[in-house]
Parts: sequence; structure tokens; C-alpha cells
Amino acid sequence: MIGYHKSSWRYKLVHSACLAYVVLLIPSLQGQTTLEERDAPMQAGSVDKAMVALFIGTEGACFSVDGRKHGMPSQGVGLKKCTKLPKQLMEHLVERLGEAKLFSEKDRAPGVIKGSPPESFSIYMVVSGESKQVMFYARDGLYVPEKYLAIFEEVLEISDSETVRKFVQMNRVGLAR
Repeated sequence: MIGYHKSSWRYKLVHSACLAYVVLLIPSLQGQTTLEERDAPMQAGSVDKAMVALFIGTEGACFSVDGRKHGMPSQGVGLKKCTKLPKQLMEHLVERLGEAKLFSEKDRAPGVIKGSPPESFSIYMVVSGESKQVMFYARDGLYVPEKYLAIFEEVLEISDSETVRKFVQMNRVGLAR
């Protein structure tokens, strides 16, 4: 990234896009089929090493059964801890994200950016050894869809995460415009 400082929005945007591309490309190069290719719901039975994280820019929240950051992308390196969820809730979260077809979701990248870059939102999930990161942006038509916001509102009933609350509120305001 010659010419881009690590704290610049351009570096973060390119880095996130490259990370998401590599995460999806490596399994196909190894001859494995991904959950997206199978277009099947995710298996909720093995959530012991599953992890779900969401980010507003670089501010994030992470959830797993054991409180560990399984397969966390470099974007989440700064997260101090991963919130423990009961196994049944984690299974429910993984199942609901699977039903919403998170692994088939495409990034909603903005076109030409003039002026300040829009706030970025991302959902990252690792389950059954496979991972997916989806990026959304604070622009018309690019916000996180309601189906995901409803799922994360369920998490708020158990975990009082300020990041999750802010993630849901910011996207609801954007969708209401």
C-alpha cells in the first residue's frame, strides 16, 4: 500500500476488501466447497469454536461460547475480549444468520467516494472452520439489512453490548431515511 498510511480510510477500505477476498479465495484454491457454494444452511451443532463479530469501523463486539476470538480478522485485533454466550444462544445466533443467508451475502461497496468516506459496518462469522466477512456502508442502499439487525437485537436481550446497540441504532436510522 505505497502512499497510504495505515490509519487512512483508503488503507482500511482496501485492507478490508483484500481480507474478505482472501478469506473467500483460499478455500476454493484448496478444492474445498464453501458454505456459499453449497448454498446450504450452516450447521449449528458444532458452535464450540464458532465466533460472530460485528464492527463499526474498527470498533467491534465479538461473541463465542468460550470467550475466545476464533479466526478473528486483523480488523478485530484490538478487541480486548470476546463475550461468552451460552451454547444454546450461540447455536441460535449461528442458525439465524444461516437462515438469513449471511454466507451468500455480497459486500455493499459504495461507488466513487467524494469527500469523507462513509462509516463502514461489517459482520464477521467463523463456523465449522469456514469464515465470512460482509461489509456495509452508511450510504443509501448500503446499510445493514433489517434481517441482520433483528438477529442482533436478540443478542441485546442477553448481552448488553454498547457496540451492538450502536450498530443496530445507526443502521436503523440510515434505513429509515
